[in-house]
Amino acid sequence: MHRGDWYEDPLVHELAAEGVSLTVTGSRTLIDDDARVEGTELYVRTKDERFVAAAVDLLERQAAPVGSYVEDLRTRQRTPFGRCAVIVARLHAAVPVDAVFDRADGNAVLMAVIEAMRDELAATRAGVVPSWHVLPETTDVVLHGADADALVAFVESEPWFAELTDEVELVRVTP
Repeated sequence: MHRGDWYEDPLVHELAAEGVSLTVTGSRTLIDDDARVEGTELYVRTKDERFVAAAVDLLERQAAPVGSYVEDLRTRQRTPFGRCAVIVARLHAAVPVDAVFDRADGNAVLMAVIEAMRDELAATRAGVVPSWHVLPETTDVVLHGADADALVAFVESEPWFAELTDEVELVRVTP
C-alpha cells in the first residue's frame, strides 16, 4: 500500500501533469524468507522518451534509496539512481496494531509515533518515513535520508517508541 502512495501515484499524476505519457501495468513488493520487505517494483509501459529522465528526477525527490534503477525490459539497459540511505527501526515484541488497516483504531499509537517522526524529520530535513511493515513479532519502521548515521542518531535521540516497545533494533539497509 505504501509503495503506491509514495512512488506509484506521484509517478502517474506528476508525470502526466508534465505531459509524459505512461501506463502503470503492475507493481509488486519483494519479500524475503523472513517476510521482510526487500524492495519494490513498478512496471510501466511508455513510448515517451522523456520518461526515464522524468521518472528518475521525481523518484529521487520522493527519497528513492541508493541502488534504485529504471530498467528497459526490452534492452535490459539500467539507469541507476537514488541518493538516500535507508535504515529500519525494528520494534520487537507485540506492537498493538492491526497489520491490515493502517488507520484502524488499534493503530492509533503507532500512527501517532510515525506522524511525530515524520514532522520532526521534515522540520530538521534529516529524512522521511515512507513506510512501515507490521509482522506478528516485530514492526519495521523504514526511514530514508541523506545520511544513515544521521538517521540512526535521530532515532536514538528521541523516545519515539517508548509506548510501543522496550526494544528497538536499528538495521542499516544502505550506506
